Amino acid sequence: MIRRFLLGPCLFAAPWVKHPNRLIRRSAQIIVVGSALIWLAFSRPGGAGRDARGEDDEVVDRLTSSPQLYEFLHGPAVTLPIVGPICRTLVLRLSVAARRRERGSTDERNFSLRLTGPIDQSALRNLLVWQNRVLPAYLRPMDTRQVDVVLVLPDGSNDETRLFDLFSVALMLERFRGISVFWGEVAAAEAASKVMSDRELRRRSACESADDIGRMPAEVTGQVELCGAGGGIKLLPQGRRYTNDFLKAALPGKFIIAAGLRERRDGTVEPDDLEFWLGLIDRLHVQHPGVAFVMLNRLAPSQWRDWPAHLRFARHQGLTLQDSICCAQIADGFVGVLDILGLAAHSAGRPGVYVPLHDAGVPRAGLSIAQPSARQIMVGGRDRTRIETALVAFAAVLASAQEGSTRD
Repeated sequence: MIRRFLLGPCLFAAPWVKHPNRLIRRSAQIIVVGSALIWLAFSRPGGAGRDARGEDDEVVDRLTSSPQLYEFLHGPAVTLPIVGPICRTLVLRLSVAARRRERGSTDERNFSLRLTGPIDQSALRNLLVWQNRVLPAYLRPMDTRQVDVVLVLPDGSNDETRLFDLFSVALMLERFRGISVFWGEVAAAEAASKVMSDRELRRRSACESADDIGRMPAEVTGQVELCGAGGGIKLLPQGRRYTNDFLKAALPGKFIIAAGLRERRDGTVEPDDLEFWLGLIDRLHVQHPGVAFVMLNRLAPSQWRDWPAHLRFARHQGLTLQDSICCAQIADGFVGVLDILGLAAHSAGRPGVYVPLHDAGVPRAGLSIAQPSARQIMVGGRDRTRIETALVAFAAVLASAQEGSTRD
């Protein structure tokens, strides 16, 4: 705060250091030199690496790039033998301190992840799990800055469709500023010194299991399977608009429930899971004719058939994965698994039935699926009897949910 208080007048005075009026020129020079001296006096040695680059350093960048100050520092001014060298030294110290803080900040914002296995439904979900559950352990408390991620994929992982899905999910995560992808440890090691910080290189050599989004430990994913992710996904304005246009055109005036099911490795829905949920969806529609469903998964060509009027498939009607995630966030309800789609819906507070992507075992005490007032029913396991019971409980509160639903 004090640095910004001092650098503000310094930046204000910089354009006047070459003013024709001697009084104005000398005053501006004194402000520049005096502010820099006091600023450096308050800078702790060695503290640059710990301080985050912020507004102070942006002011320093603007000051050191000032054409008037540059002309003064290198011009033939009368006082150049006295003031000029002093100003050059102080401004250089300011710039170096800002760059050191930038390096320290970057050192804390570069992370390396591995994927041992295919780019599948679990891996896409685990990107969000890593952001919300693992990343905070590497940063200081209350540090909400964005980070850059280097992702190392297995050699031969060249499924372009799933790679596109990976980038689509990464770009919707609130804490991800950028993501780089390398195939194989050799390629990643060759580029490591260029794209990773020294601190991250040490982290990477430690081979933390929590940094493998293909085999994330059960203690990390267990809470997510039972309780949801707790946010971390952007609602893209463009995706929101596309989704609203789609829902209004395809299912006008309906109470929309998004559905997300388990997928096969190629990203298409599992046939057995599809048949099971189609039966539940038909039964729920019979009880509530004003309800319509939007399936967010892709179908394989062999799975296509004539579908009832109350069911639409978003990915086959022009919506991308990002649009489908936005659809899960703004639909009136959600039923299905806690993958990236289900976690987006749960984080947005959508009422519905949420089933673990993988069987989490016996649900914890207090996670009852029979609470008649529960808007978000966490099944806690993949037993189909429990899922059917959860749908019955959800149907009991669906009428009140329909009454309170509004669409932009």
